[in-house]
Amino acid sequence: MEKMLKFVVGPAVVIALLIALAANSGYAVAINIVSDSTWKSYGSAQPGWETLGFDDSGWRKAYAPYPEYPGMPPTAWIPGTQAVFMWDWPYDGSPTGWNGPETSLFRKTFSLTGYSIDSAQATVNADDNFVFYVNGTAVSSGHLWGGPYTVDILPFLTAGENVFAIDAREYGGWEWALFDALINVTPIPQPIPEPSSLALLALGLAGTRLLTGRRKIVR
Repeated sequence: MEKMLKFVVGPAVVIALLIALAANSGYAVAINIVSDSTWKSYGSAQPGWETLGFDDSGWRKAYAPYPEYPGMPPTAWIPGTQAVFMWDWPYDGSPTGWNGPETSLFRKTFSLTGYSIDSAQATVNADDNFVFYVNGTAVSSGHLWGGPYTVDILPFLTAGENVFAIDAREYGGWEWALFDALINVTPIPQPIPEPSSLALLALGLAGTRLLTGRRKIVR
């Protein structure tokens, strides 16, 4: 019995320590948010549509990937991107790239809970004109042939829920938005259990293992 107890408690303590260390490792990670079908889209502005608290449950999924600009794939605009062209498609039938609406609004909500935000930038472009919002604040705007536009968005992000929003306006039938954001964050360390807590966890695991072992012996 004594040998078994030593054998079980040892690994249990190691497991508890590994959990504590993993929760407190200060490694940096990158969060990449790109234009794709996980965004929401709509065809006309509604009050507060660009803010975090807006209810977009009645919006559509963005149509993506939409037909590419002739001879200009997304990587021609933003080298190395995983982004795709996204559109708002409220009609029946098949999109051709020329029969979309002239106004498209896009939203993407995401969480940065549990992170400290180290740096963040976004690259955006749209046909013909766009305004880009972060949590309700307009942070960038431009015209198709002047872009793509890269902007520092760190001052506008929060360590919690956030929303990106793009108002894209077209004059003639071809309309899309292209977006790529890179957010560098570091996980916020979690409290390390006190030694007594680790000991209780180890004993609990040991007890569970011993009871399981006894049941196996009885059978």
